[in-house]
Amino acid sequence: MIKGFEIAILKALRAYSDKVLGIHSFQLYNHYLTVIKSNINESDIEKILNNTESAYENYKSVVDEIEKSDKGYDMMNIESAYKLYFQSFEELLFDIIYISFSFYPKYMGLSETKNEIPLNKFFDDSYEINDIRDFIISQKAKKIIQSNNVLDIISKIERSFSIKFEIKKEILEILFISSLNRNLLTHNNGKINEIYLDQLKRKNIDTKNLIKGNDINKIIEQTIISDYKNQREIAEEIAMEFFNDSTRLFNHHSKLT
Repeated sequence: MIKGFEIAILKALRAYSDKVLGIHSFQLYNHYLTVIKSNINESDIEKILNNTESAYENYKSVVDEIEKSDKGYDMMNIESAYKLYFQSFEELLFDIIYISFSFYPKYMGLSETKNEIPLNKFFDDSYEINDIRDFIISQKAKKIIQSNNVLDIISKIERSFSIKFEIKKEILEILFISSLNRNLLTHNNGKINEIYLDQLKRKNIDTKNLIKGNDINKIIEQTIISDYKNQREIAEEIAMEFFNDSTRLFNHHSKLT
């Protein structure tokens, strides 16, 4: 069981690494595409794309729509990549929780949430026992992941599995800011609001250069790579802590009732 758990954790970490590498490659590809476009005459682009049916018309249509935006292609690309980096980080955390509960289900009794299984799953013949197990584990994992902020998620993971991550405070602070940036991009089009400022102030993070109503485009443009690397460092720390602690997790689980 221990070996299977370790392999599953390493597979999840590899899947995360492959995913963020793809996002990074996509981001660079689009950036270089912009650089190339700025150094090619429009007539040359038309000549190249006209070799493919409707390609130039489609290209022009997209370019015209982007030019109407107040952000531009590069900024749209950065925003998309920023959100995808953080989404991938959260997905890895979910996978680690799911794997850990799957191998060591008694740890679910240590978490703060209750089982909420619709009764129809017990009485519907189309559901098998594995479907119900998947539902229980997924619900437990989702309730941890859907915490108010990413620092709460990490704390809940530690409590759920009696584990402790050695992550520096300043690194966690950067992660917290990244999570707020992602939320702002997703829910408020990147515009700084009172909720964003209040959450930073509660963590004693300096907000003197942040103005309500301004957008965070320039901020994430400067920090996207460092924020991604920070997330990756934390992701690897959490995954490898579970991997290295596999024997202790197994032994502790066997003593739980």
